[in-house]
Amino acid sequence: MTNSSGGDVKTAKAPMPVASGPVTFDVMLAKLSARDRGNLEKHLAACEAQGNGRHAEVWKRLSLSLMNLAGHSMKLCGRSGAQFYQADGKYRMQVYALEDVGEGKVCVYCTDVLERALTAKLVTAVGAGAESDHFRAGKSTSLLTITRLSGATTDPAPLYKDMLGWNRRALCMELPDEADDKQVSAIEAVCALSLTR
Repeated sequence: MTNSSGGDVKTAKAPMPVASGPVTFDVMLAKLSARDRGNLEKHLAACEAQGNGRHAEVWKRLSLSLMNLAGHSMKLCGRSGAQFYQADGKYRMQVYALEDVGEGKVCVYCTDVLERALTAKLVTAVGAGAESDHFRAGKSTSLLTITRLSGATTDPAPLYKDMLGWNRRALCMELPDEADDKQVSAIEAVCALSLTR
């Protein structure tokens, strides 16, 4: 298209519609790079092949919950790990990580809000006081292992390394890869709490 002086006129593209409400799994997949999407699909196929499909359901649910909580973007780390970011001005800041560590375990990482989670009864300590790393999911008998991480943590993995340092602390919440709904709901609640002050 040309204007009256013979120069080219660039036509403005209509802005992409902004999704309202929670992101669906398909929308989350579409936002990933082709490589990350391929890695995620391969990982989920491997999870499905393990048995009754619960492992894949847990991974999908947690990844979607963390994406909706973080609200900005998700980045895959290989086939079995993911980092989740929220907007921080013109930058982004990592707020969660999700890792399929094998041996029947999945780990979720978030800011250390353990005391607040205990006060809110999102988790309940099992064993000898503050030194215990075993917790019940809410008031249920379903168990979680929660470990505190800090800048003093030896050789932090690249998956969650950016969540530590500068006096920041994180939680590593471990649950079975075929976790029940109470365990997954407790993890989601603690992660949501970690975004509040």
